[in-house]
Amino acid sequence: MTEKTRRSPPLWLIKALVNAHVAVYRLSGGALGGKMGKGPVALLTVRGRSPESLLRHR
Repeated sequence: MTEKTRRSPPLWLIKALVNAHVAVYRLSGGALGGKMGKGPVALLTVRGRSPESLLRHR
């Protein structure tokens, strides 16, 4: 018996789905998309090199 090789979805599709999830999460204030399975979801914002710059998921 041969096993089928599972391929990952294309990177552009993953990025599009993540961007859509982030947008829904932000617009709903975390009410929608706040859990992944049973675990909570958080968006992380970190400081860049300069104190004025913040790095966020777009």
